[in-house]
Amino acid sequence: MTGRLIVVSNRIPTEAEPSGGLVVALHDCLTAAGGVWIGTSGTPVTQPEPELRQIAQGAYTRMVFDISEAEHEGYYLGYANSVLWPLFHRRADLMHVQPDYADHYMAVNTRLADMLDDFAQPDDLLWIHDYHFLPLAALLRERGVTCRIGFFLHIPMPPSQVMSDVPEHESLQRSYYSYDLIGFQTSADN
Repeated sequence: MTGRLIVVSNRIPTEAEPSGGLVVALHDCLTAAGGVWIGTSGTPVTQPEPELRQIAQGAYTRMVFDISEAEHEGYYLGYANSVLWPLFHRRADLMHVQPDYADHYMAVNTRLADMLDDFAQPDDLLWIHDYHFLPLAALLRERGVTCRIGFFLHIPMPPSQVMSDVPEHESLQRSYYSYDLIGFQTSADN
């Protein structure tokens, strides 16, 4: 591979010692392989910066983007954690659907796609992690991004009949088609 490995996840290590399963595993991987890790800055802001910004350089580069208070409520706490997380764990009874949650979710994914459109090069390999960024590859392909894009889901993948419990199920399921490679938590999720 001649290009960079670019990992995208909601959370990235912002402290000296990473914590949490996904963060520790990816930190070890990127420490060995090098590359760039992109995620949210972790603290909602009043006015998000329009560009990625570097927060650390070492064995790999860490870059962040901001989300607003409203996006934190709608994208992260709302759609990702109050809709998708329960849905994917087959607990639709715990879902809390609000109309603006999906709008915030798509707005954050769209803004990140705009930033990555300017950042990703054709020889790079993008490795997208988890349900926070399901539509990201489709949004990147719409912008003409041609690099290889992989996706790994760190929670169970529900069957299509369970997915239909969310109003946006068709677009969410179609978003998988824009990835070159998809990885699931267990073989039962395939």
